[in-house]
Amino acid sequence: MRVGGASVEEDVARVKAVRESIGPGTKLMLDANGAYDTETAIRAAKAYAPMDIFWFEEPVHWYDEIDGAMRLTEATGIPIATGEHAMNRWEARHLIMHSGLKYMQYDCMMSGGPTEWLKVAALCSSFGITMAPHHGPNIHAHLVAAVPNGLFVEYFPNPRDYKTREDLFPVRYDLMREGFSVFPGIVDGDMVLPNRPGWGFELDEDVVQKRAIPF
Repeated sequence: MRVGGASVEEDVARVKAVRESIGPGTKLMLDANGAYDTETAIRAAKAYAPMDIFWFEEPVHWYDEIDGAMRLTEATGIPIATGEHAMNRWEARHLIMHSGLKYMQYDCMMSGGPTEWLKVAALCSSFGITMAPHHGPNIHAHLVAAVPNGLFVEYFPNPRDYKTREDLFPVRYDLMREGFSVFPGIVDGDMVLPNRPGWGFELDEDVVQKRAIPF
């Protein structure tokens, strides 16, 4: 659930309404996308905590991501998720050592590829940090399944299942899935990977050509 686009008081009311709606048995995660300064993030985290928040993702501005997250953790104890913008294992190591994060969201499709992701996962395992990668479930599901500290993957609705432009808008940015011939589906809350060799998919060459940027 996104927070940080309104006042803390308004967001607290929204989060409370969602928690009451989904009940106590469903995990509720908050994502601020770096919207808060550190002091506001701490105030917000203390207000959200009674709603049993599973994690607070990217709670502080990007320029204070590390020290600010650590101050928030020390002040509130609320679990932090971050790392989707880390470029390599050294940057991930800095987050591990100095931000207090509990869930690492390193994204191998943005930087480093599967090899670097596995190195980050191994580093995180020695600190008791679990892997919950950002986007790219068709790649990241294989990696999460391959490590002992894999938690789950991020998955968005298929835009092709929506019929109107208004319905498409919230998930329009996830059009990356259209570049693949096969994309894993969700059955009873679990991702089902294609029973095929390798990663289980091929690039859709027609889409690749349509989306290509000429040089």
